[in-house]
Amino acid sequence: MGRVHPTSTAISGQSTEAGDAGPPRVFTVVRLDGGTGDRRWVYHARGTAGGGFARQLQLVPGGRVIAAGSTAGTITCEDGFIVALDGTTGDVLWSQT
Repeated sequence: MGRVHPTSTAISGQSTEAGDAGPPRVFTVVRLDGGTGDRRWVYHARGTAGGGFARQLQLVPGGRVIAAGSTAGTITCEDGFIVALDGTTGDVLWSQT
């Protein structure tokens, strides 16, 4: 089923949520239209071992969305993960583990 962590951020009538979807848990960020609730875009990330979850979310100048959490790695069990997304399209601008 997944869950949404208390990291939602709303700006200019848009809502962006972070959490995980699953099972299995998958690092997930969703942007919703604030007026209709329609999904504008969704981003998923998995580690090398398959799972992950988003814990923190921040909207930054220029409309970018920064999400942080962890993904499941095969060597270290969980790897820290951060991603910058285009707020309009959901396209990945950069990511780091």
